[in-house]
Amino acid sequence: MTGTLSGFRRLYSIVGGLSGWRRRGLAAGLGILAAGALPPLHLVFLLIPGLTGLLWLCLSRARTRGAFADGWWFGAGLGGAGTFWISHSLTIDLARFGWLIPIAVLGFAAVLGLFPAIAAALVHRLAGPGRGAEKAFVGPGIGAVLVLAGAWTMTEWLRGWVFTGFPWNLAATVWTFSDAMTQSVALFGAYGLGLVTVAIAAAPAALAGPGRRPWSATVLAAVFLVGLWGGGAYRLGGAEEAFAPGVQLRLVQPNIAQADKWKPELKA
Repeated sequence: MTGTLSGFRRLYSIVGGLSGWRRRGLAAGLGILAAGALPPLHLVFLLIPGLTGLLWLCLSRARTRGAFADGWWFGAGLGGAGTFWISHSLTIDLARFGWLIPIAVLGFAAVLGLFPAIAAALVHRLAGPGRGAEKAFVGPGIGAVLVLAGAWTMTEWLRGWVFTGFPWNLAATVWTFSDAMTQSVALFGAYGLGLVTVAIAAAPAALAGPGRRPWSATVLAAVFLVGLWGGGAYRLGGAEEAFAPGVQLRLVQPNIAQADKWKPELKA
């Protein structure tokens, strides 16, 4: 166990020592990696290195504006990889609108990156280095993990309202493939499940922290994860299937090609 913890601390030191384009590239790469946990891929385990790395980047900064920059690069990678599909609508008339594709993708990424940047700045202010005696949590410990989860959830909520809102790709959506995991939404909503998800995924960051039991956050996260799934499975097991008699439902999917929708001669 001691050797493993030493390895995490060395890795934290390496991440914290990066600067310039290496640091920016790592932050953006971690964001792109984390996007793999979102639908339709649902590679949920990718959230662990993504959010663990983000927390390490934030906590290793000397100033809050540096953490803000790390959060922006992470958010730009996450937002760009998670919303690149918006450019598909511009391919209907590629000759006229194709030049807008990089603007749309990069513009969306730049704006969406602001919300993780705010979360990263909050993490640094509350759990980062400097004036440690005045802070509740310092360094990569369970306190910093909880601060990240809270700040991330707050900025997700903010994103759902600013500029009429864009509540897309919430952290909770990584579980939409599992009916058992999404049962908790009935108790504390999508933002509540997102808060728990971020805390669980970022918990391994505490393995690089000080203290006699830096592994406690990871153990608690694993227990909570199993508990969420078990509670959801239990709830589903006790659910009754109810059918309304005498209902006839017909779903029509015409499967019309997008290009054909704009041809006047094909209109009914």
